[in-house]
Amino acid sequence: MNGFSYWIFGYKKFAEPIIRECICIEKGWQDISDKVSTPTIPDVLESLERRNDWGGDFYILKQKAKECLGKRKRRMALDAAFLDKNRNIIIGEFKSWGGWEKFGIKKLYDEVIQGKFFPDRLAINEVSYEGQTTNVSEFIIATNLTVQNNNDIIWKIGNLTIEVFDIVDLLCKYGEPATEKCGSFLQLEQSVNDVKKYIKTGGTEEAAKETVKVISKREA
Repeated sequence: MNGFSYWIFGYKKFAEPIIRECICIEKGWQDISDKVSTPTIPDVLESLERRNDWGGDFYILKQKAKECLGKRKRRMALDAAFLDKNRNIIIGEFKSWGGWEKFGIKKLYDEVIQGKFFPDRLAINEVSYEGQTTNVSEFIIATNLTVQNNNDIIWKIGNLTIEVFDIVDLLCKYGEPATEKCGSFLQLEQSVNDVKKYIKTGGTEEAAKETVKVISKREA
């Protein structure tokens, strides 16, 4: 991948729907990311204080989660939320989906429990879906692993189950049907055409504003 390709794939409105759809195909889940809201920060902090499953090896994670939550003023947005066949809710985050960095399983685990990656989101144990507060059954992490692993990677961090997905493996298996369903290639082609149109105008301020309007309407 060249630099421009990294930039496109790293742009979350292009990459994340594809990755979510790949996971849905793999697991038989439903993507409900746009229908789930997280609790307020005070509610997450209060719930975290009551938890006793993040002691011992996970003490640092709990402290990092408190630290991150204490700096937040607004509810957290999630990279992903799913509904399984039993109507359990799974939430998750994607790390380095553009391919900038790869992780070994041990390194990733160590950095997760040390609170380096999204400790505040790992602290969420319930979300609002369809007007009801529902417990989170699992947390997923999708990232680029150093070695493709066909085995399930599942960790237990206290009472929280964490499942790790390799993005490259997901795309190799399900990338084509996922992009067709998401319409991502069509979106990419339209965006490239917008860029070409802008360049051919000579880069005038009026053309730039018009291009921004077109792209903004498409993303709305």
